[in-house]
Amino acid sequence: MIDGHLRCSSTLELSPGLKEEVFLLTPAGRSSELLIENANFRSYRFGPREILACRFIVTVLFESSALVEFHLYPLCDDETVSDWNGFSEEQERRKRAFNDEWLTMILRGSRRTFEWGAVESVFDSRVGASEIIVRYSHPL
Repeated sequence: MIDGHLRCSSTLELSPGLKEEVFLLTPAGRSSELLIENANFRSYRFGPREILACRFIVTVLFESSALVEFHLYPLCDDETVSDWNGFSEEQERRKRAFNDEWLTMILRGSRRTFEWGAVESVFDSRVGASEIIVRYSHPL
């Protein structure tokens, strides 16, 4: 991940050079749900996926066919794709702490800004979710 690449499966690696057409040919792309289609922007959600020993729901955002960012939403233990019935602010704050630790492990330290882009761990109380956001400075 230090180089901006994150392997989601044997057939999919998220990276600054990933094109939407290539993503849609992968098993993850074929099973993904189109979330937003607006002019040059499209986003898709897939998962859960086990990534480096943790389960995540993944959202990818393309601009003019180039991957510009992706979001990882952690699933804890036996958790499934949640709805508001299972929402707990305390659990989401624990997920945020987990995300911080996970990022420190995979990024080998606390650095979050790189030549290729930036990584952040956030808890947004307005939407009731904790997530990891990876934004690319510019697609390669």
